[in-house]
Amino acid sequence: RHLATIGFDMYGTVFNVRGLAGMLRALPAIGDTREPAFNAMWRSKQLEYTFRRTVMGRYEPMTKCTRHALDACCDMFDVCLSEGEREQLCDAYLRLSAFPECKEQLAALRARGHRCVAFSNGTRRDIDSLLANADMAS
Repeated sequence: RHLATIGFDMYGTVFNVRGLAGMLRALPAIGDTREPAFNAMWRSKQLEYTFRRTVMGRYEPMTKCTRHALDACCDMFDVCLSEGEREQLCDAYLRLSAFPECKEQLAALRARGHRCVAFSNGTRRDIDSLLANADMAS
């Protein structure tokens, strides 16, 4: 019997959405100086597209919202990225690092009898990929 069911937002609470900063900085079109603003806007647009589509009854999985947000940011910042670079950045969202304390804390909650569940606009496959990559699948 579970004492409580506790839900966690995967992107931003368990997994560090700012974890792509190094990849963004390594791209000559973005670099060190543009990365913070580009990264923040990418996340902002990602959330905006997710919320707007949900309100309009036009669900799109997180992977599509992530790509559309990246494309919009490239336009906004006048950044030219190849299709390969865009795919690498979006694919990296499936391998984001968990915040260091999350694995231990989630395990502790489960050990106390709590059921932990993921809340996300991502697909089951996306979430399974994130959790497996972080060695947190259970």
